[in-house]
Amino acid sequence: MTINGEKMTDIASVPITNPRSPGHQQNFIDCVKSRRQPESNLAYAREMTIPMHLGLISYRLKRELTWNAKKEKFVHDQEANRLLNRKPRKEWDLV
Repeated sequence: MTINGEKMTDIASVPITNPRSPGHQQNFIDCVKSRRQPESNLAYAREMTIPMHLGLISYRLKRELTWNAKKEKFVHDQEANRLLNRKPRKEWDLV
């Protein structure tokens, strides 16, 4: 793989530090039965994906941005803040 003209090498091996998941679907069923939190619960997933979304907005705008985590808004940047949400698609039903 090449990024910005620089050839990137793959990681030789990744140590296994967490037990293997039975898979999202099985984990969900197991958690419904046991009333425990699933491995990929929404709070965890949200905190993990926010930096990726912010990085994508910065990439699309081709500039550095300043994020206010408490307000969950970019600082003094309405153009960037408009990219935090999108218009929902038209509702649909199965009938």
